[in-house]
Amino acid sequence: MITAIVVMRRTIHKMSYSSYFWKNNVLIVCNRRFQLSKCSANKVEKKIKGDEDVDDKPITYSTSRAAQWSSRQTFGELPKDKRMPELQPPAVLISLVAFLVYFCILREENDIDEKLKGNLLEKVDGLEEVSIVAAIKNMKGQGLDTSQLEARLKELREQK
Repeated sequence: MITAIVVMRRTIHKMSYSSYFWKNNVLIVCNRRFQLSKCSANKVEKKIKGDEDVDDKPITYSTSRAAQWSSRQTFGELPKDKRMPELQPPAVLISLVAFLVYFCILREENDIDEKLKGNLLEKVDGLEEVSIVAAIKNMKGQGLDTSQLEARLKELREQK
C-alpha cells in the first residue's frame, strides 16, 4: 500500500495532474482540463522504476513546487459559456434598487397595512393572559417580584 502511494505521488508530480484515484488496479488521473486517462499499475511502476530519486523522506511543503502553485494553474480560466454573464451584477443591483424604492417609498398603504398596524394583544383574544402567565412563571423561576403581573392577570380574568 505504501508503494502505491509513492507510485501515485511521483507519477502525479511528474505528470502535473490535479486529481487521481485507483480503481481495480488501474490509476485514473484527471488532468488540468478534467480529461480522464487511465494507465495500469504495471505501466505506472515501469515509469517510476527509472526514477532513482524516490526516497522515503517527507516532502517539505515550503521548498516544494506546491508552495508556489496557484489555483489558477490547476483550474485555469473558465470557458466563456461557464462564466457569469457580464450584465448579471448590474441587472441584479438595478432590480434590487427598483424593488426597494417601490416598496419603501412609492407604495401607498392599503387596507391590509391598516390591519397589520396596532397592538397584537388587542387583536387576539386570550393572548395577553397566556403571555402574562408565562411571564409570571419565568419571573418566579428567577426569583423576581411578580405582583404587578398578578394584578394585571386578576384584572383580565375579572373582565371576562
